[in-house]
Amino acid sequence: MNTSGQTTLSEARSKQFLSRFGVKFAKEIEVMRESDSITNAVKAAEQIGFPVVVKLCGDLIAHKTERGLVRLAVKTSTDVALAAQELLAKTSPQDGEVSLIVASMESGKREFIAGVIRDPQFGLFVMIGLGGIYAEILGDVAFAPVPLTHAGALDLQRRLKQQAIFQEFRGEKAVSREQIADVLVALSNAIENDDSIASIDINPILVRSDGSIVAVDALVVTKTKGMLPIDETRDTNSASQYFDALFNPRAVVVVGASTATIDPSVRTRIGFISIDAIESSFSTAFDSATNTSAICSRDTAFSPRNS
Repeated sequence: MNTSGQTTLSEARSKQFLSRFGVKFAKEIEVMRESDSITNAVKAAEQIGFPVVVKLCGDLIAHKTERGLVRLAVKTSTDVALAAQELLAKTSPQDGEVSLIVASMESGKREFIAGVIRDPQFGLFVMIGLGGIYAEILGDVAFAPVPLTHAGALDLQRRLKQQAIFQEFRGEKAVSREQIADVLVALSNAIENDDSIASIDINPILVRSDGSIVAVDALVVTKTKGMLPIDETRDTNSASQYFDALFNPRAVVVVGASTATIDPSVRTRIGFISIDAIESSFSTAFDSATNTSAICSRDTAFSPRNS
């Protein structure tokens, strides 16, 4: 699909690309559109083992669910043949070359989304967030600049607000943070190693009952000539250091001004209130990891006229 100066790769091609960097997907077989596509889809399902998922695939097909191009929990060879026939009948000339994906049916009570984006101004960023229904309800996501180390990927997960989702849940084991970190590092490496990539989206990443994860779908978007390029002369490592300082400050400075004339011995100014709030809420953390400095100006009234 070519929109706004970008081109999408098919699901199959996107997964093939990401597999080179270590991202693990559900077992699947791509069935090319030929005279015996239906028969080959059935053979693929029997080889993988039921139940399976059957999907239509193509470079110009990005939103399969919205178009009804996915069949879930297909349990028999007869149903696979019917699903394949129905999906191929839904194609249009605008879809270009298409194929079928027959994949193992994966399930999980918890889902994550992960991705990476190339921003013309700010550079490369990796993202992780809660997936499924939680994605729209909670909007819980976190970003980190590229390159991302394994330690940085573990820290990125800790920046999500809903940390309980990583813990044991309704008889299921805790989520493997190590495996999620591997996916995030793979995304970082993928976009760093290929300048043609504009963004990558892995959605969903399912959490199995044993805590292991498996990626189910992926979309790689590539740049075209119409896109605004990143400044290649910029030192991306230096930029990462700046953003790291933003996310992990060594110190906090509160600077304020007021038009009110208040007795300086009374701690009612906004600066004093802010410092008191910080100290009362995070005193232990600041004592161990951060030096807090408060800079207060002279007790002279400030007004735009005197600025």
